[in-house]
Amino acid sequence: MNVRELMNTDIACCSKDDTLEQAARLMWEEDAGCLVVIEGAGIVTGMITDRDIAMAAYTTGKRLADIPVELAMSRSINTCSPDANLSEVEGIMRKNQIRRVPVVDGERRLLGIVSLSDLAKQGPLSAPTIATTLAAVTAPRQAKSSQLNGSAAV
Repeated sequence: MNVRELMNTDIACCSKDDTLEQAARLMWEEDAGCLVVIEGAGIVTGMITDRDIAMAAYTTGKRLADIPVELAMSRSINTCSPDANLSEVEGIMRKNQIRRVPVVDGERRLLGIVSLSDLAKQGPLSAPTIATTLAAVTAPRQAKSSQLNGSAAV
């Protein structure tokens, strides 16, 4: 089985010029935890999560209506091709501690998205593999957690 057979093609998207208020509203309406940020002809330029929105509001002290998506979005995006096998995508998720991977064509145009939930519910990967990936994805990032509590990583 490859990504094309499993990916979701009903994807919530926004533009970098949208406000965080618009992004949060769309997430609420679509029951989505993230949006793919696209430009022009559907070219993936970033992703934004509900956590990104919360942290941008907290750190800037501004109203969501006054903060552009571009300020809070992730620009370093891990993508895959529709022909990638599910083990490859699972490896991308595990290595980069992400739950969702946009599926793009050779020009980075958005075709779909595959989530850890998709792999767990519909994919042929074993339960132990999914559990290991979930543990890796949700593990605290050492650098960030040590910065927050002021201690060195052990």
